[in-house]
Amino acid sequence: MNPVRLLVTAALAAAALLAGPVRPTLADGRRDDPGVIVYPSAAAANEAALAAALANPDNHTVLFTRGTHIFSSPIFAFRRTGVRFCGETGNPSDVTIQSSVNAFGAFVVDEATRISFEDLSIENLSAFGACVELRSNVSAAADSFAGDVSVRNCRLSGAVGVFCRERAFDVEVVGCRIEVTRASGSGVRWEDGEGLYVARNRFTAADSVAATAAVLVRGALSPDSDGDRARRILLVSNRVEGNFEVAFNLSDVVDVRVQRNRIEFDDAAQFIANGAGTADDERRGRRGIVIQRASASKAPDDLRVFRNRVRSAHTGVWLFNVDGGSVEANDLRTSGDAADDTFFGDGGCALRVSLLGDQCRVRVDGNDFRRLRSVAPRPAVSVTPAGFEGLCFENRTPPVSNRVDDGRVLYQGAP
Repeated sequence: MNPVRLLVTAALAAAALLAGPVRPTLADGRRDDPGVIVYPSAAAANEAALAAALANPDNHTVLFTRGTHIFSSPIFAFRRTGVRFCGETGNPSDVTIQSSVNAFGAFVVDEATRISFEDLSIENLSAFGACVELRSNVSAAADSFAGDVSVRNCRLSGAVGVFCRERAFDVEVVGCRIEVTRASGSGVRWEDGEGLYVARNRFTAADSVAATAAVLVRGALSPDSDGDRARRILLVSNRVEGNFEVAFNLSDVVDVRVQRNRIEFDDAAQFIANGAGTADDERRGRRGIVIQRASASKAPDDLRVFRNRVRSAHTGVWLFNVDGGSVEANDLRTSGDAADDTFFGDGGCALRVSLLGDQCRVRVDGNDFRRLRSVAPRPAVSVTPAGFEGLCFENRTPPVSNRVDDGRVLYQGAP
């Protein structure tokens, strides 16, 4: 695709998602707006009273007062349009919603649109629950929906920060701090819907937690999915730190932009899946950005991985069975490892490309592949299947240009 068209497409999609839901505001900034529910207050003194107030379509805002509010049941936005949940001070550290509802979100959006969460700390203390859950389709027999949801300036702590089930649409997660507190958890989990915008967030894993991914797009894996690819996925200017197996793991996507993100794993390029120091520990190479075909009928295409910085990954970027796009101007220094892992069986590389066949439609240009930790003569870029290594680099107009250290080849078989 023409690079100009790529930029225009990304800009239009970002603008549409940035607009997000129409956020109700407090009338003149006062609490006496009849549509504002102050919690707790005489009108909403407990969970049951809050649930009843949320069922009233005249109420458009829940304003949580300063302090920690403990809930034993999910807070539902059910069959509602245009509801805002917010803290009273504008500082998420001042207002905490604490829940321990296992396998549910602390907040659940179901058959609802134009829902926003702002200036809140949300903690789900259970083993599997999310902080915010979009219950767009929970079974083959339930035809639900959830979308046009905004999570801004929040602190989320749980097994999953934002969990968007099948067919969720138009969700933005912006300016949040998201901590994954359980093994195999993820910061943002997306199934196969259209329209995900994740920008300016900081993702971390709690101490001693081996997290799966900061952002996980599962694609068409679920029997309840539409079997199509997730569309309009934009990950921009996020920061990922800590013990994640993969920073961004994106399956069965189309029209995906991963731009200007900063990924810094801890020093070891290996991810210890068990982590108990036993013989069952599995050493899998950490991967910064993964875009792959999983269960969809078509391979990912129209992708752009641009100006990202990845540090201490076994594999900086991995494209598996993709059909087209570009990997440009990324800083993938310090990728690789002296020790082989159990997943790839090698010391890693800056970029790994698994081709569908005898052609490469991915442009790889302007990247920094220096200071790799894999042992020479391992190349900076690993391309499979064997015999097609030069397809992403040779005979390109204009010529491609990537930076490698002296003594290390760009790809296998490179001159």
